[in-house]
Amino acid sequence: MSKAKFSIDNYKRIIESFRKEGYEIVPLDNNFFEIKEKYSKIIFIRHDIDYNLKAGRLFSEIDKELGIKSCFCLRVHTQVYNLLSKEGLEFIKSIKSNRHIVGLHFEILNRVKMVDRNIVVSSIKRDTKLLEDITGIKRIRVFSWHNVSVLDDDMKHLVYESYLPYINAYSLTSYGIKYYSDSNHRYSVEEWLFLSKKAPDKLHLLFHPFQWIHNSSSMREVLANEWENFIKKFEDENLISNHIFKKLFPDGYEKVRYEEFLRPLLSKEKRRI
Repeated sequence: MSKAKFSIDNYKRIIESFRKEGYEIVPLDNNFFEIKEKYSKIIFIRHDIDYNLKAGRLFSEIDKELGIKSCFCLRVHTQVYNLLSKEGLEFIKSIKSNRHIVGLHFEILNRVKMVDRNIVVSSIKRDTKLLEDITGIKRIRVFSWHNVSVLDDDMKHLVYESYLPYINAYSLTSYGIKYYSDSNHRYSVEEWLFLSKKAPDKLHLLFHPFQWIHNSSSMREVLANEWENFIKKFEDENLISNHIFKKLFPDGYEKVRYEEFLRPLLSKEKRRI
C-alpha cells in the first residue's frame, strides 16, 4: 500500500485529527507564558518560511479556513525572497488580515562572532526591529533559528537558550512542551495522524508550507519543484526583459532544459531520500 502524499489536503487532515483529540491550536506568540497553562491540551503552531512566499501566503489562507491562527517566521537576510517585493507585501498583508502572528526566522550571518551570546542577542534585536519596520507590526518577540542542523558544534547550546523578552521557539522544550517538525519529511502523513492520538498534551508543531504544496511523495520531489520555481521566477522577473535572452528563448526557457537540470534530484538510480 502506497503512503499518503504530502499535500494540502493531508495537512488539513492532520490538523483536524489533532483537533478531534481535543487540542487547542494557538500561534506561538508573545503571550506564551500566560497561555501555556490555559488549556489541558494545547498546540503551539508555527510555519517557518524558508524559501517560498507564495506557499506561505497560501497557508495563511488555509489556516484561516481551518479556523486557526498560526505564527509565520520570516527571514530578513535571505537572497531567496524579498519581503518588500510585491509578492512579499501581499503575503504580509495576508498574514495581518487573517490575524496570524509574525515571528523572525533568525539567520546566522557570522558563525565565528555568533559564538558570543551577546552578539546573538544584539543580532536578534536588530533583526526583529528590521522585521517590525518591514511589516509595520510592533513588538515582534518570537523567533526561530534557521537551519539549526548545520550549525557548528560550539554554537549548538545557543539554539536552546532563553533570550527573554524574546521567545525562542527552540526553548519551549525546557517548559515541558514536546516539539515535532516536518523538516525533510521526517514523519510520514500516517505517522502524523498516529501521533495526533498518542502525543503528549502540550505540543509545539512546525510545518513548512513549501513541503506541502507539491503533492509529493519525497523530499527530493519537493526540492526539484522548488528549484524549478526559483529558476522560472528569476526568468520572469529578470531575464525575460533582456533582449538577448528573449531572442534566444522567445517563449521562455525550454521545459526540457529544466528537466535536464533536475534529473539528478529525481533519478531513480540514486538513493531515495
